[in-house]
Amino acid sequence: MKTVLVTGGTGGIGSAVCRALYADGFSVLFTYHRGESRARALETELPGSRALPCDLTKEKGLQPLLDTLADVPLYGLVHCAGVSQWGLCQDGGFAQVCSTIACNLTGPVYLTGRLLPGMIRAGQGRIVLLGSVWGSMGASCETVYSAAKGGVEAFCKALAKEVGPSGITVNCVAPGLIDTAMNSRFSRAELDAFVQDVPVGRQGRPEEVAALCSFLMSEKAGYITGQVIGINGGII
Repeated sequence: MKTVLVTGGTGGIGSAVCRALYADGFSVLFTYHRGESRARALETELPGSRALPCDLTKEKGLQPLLDTLADVPLYGLVHCAGVSQWGLCQDGGFAQVCSTIACNLTGPVYLTGRLLPGMIRAGQGRIVLLGSVWGSMGASCETVYSAAKGGVEAFCKALAKEVGPSGITVNCVAPGLIDTAMNSRFSRAELDAFVQDVPVGRQGRPEEVAALCSFLMSEKAGYITGQVIGINGGII
């Protein structure tokens, strides 16, 4: 059974990805930063899965995870962990900017680099990064988040070229408006206004994003790499 690590496994998209991979026969490990009760509940729901604490924003917060995974033959990695920063660019403090970029970009880049040697030795692997529609088109009042997700897209394209000869594929899934807790800051009227600009006329579901991630983790996706795949209802 192939083992896949999902970062941010207790989030709306992350937990859906864990369930999809589990249903497709993968052995699932997933990280969480806060919300240990949700992590333990997901472990119970998916017998044999394992929740691992991790803070992507700090090197010392990543080391316990790396120590745990040192002898684990990891086949795949899905980066679902992420945070958004809402507000004017001019109002963002230095620590807030750094933390947002660290969670969405720096941490995933660093963690991926540390886990690559095992995949390279095995001569196979799948890496799926979670980008965002805003990484491609930008979003007012989410400039830092947009910048970080744009970096994720660039990292995907560059890493795919680097590790392709080693049998590893790297792709980026870029969701649009998905019905998760991350959008809880918006009122119903604001969400409805956004949906009016979405050709299919609704928010996406976490399960739809998860299905795409699981497909990219499968053998059927072996000739897909270096791609940023939008799942956004046609907004771009």
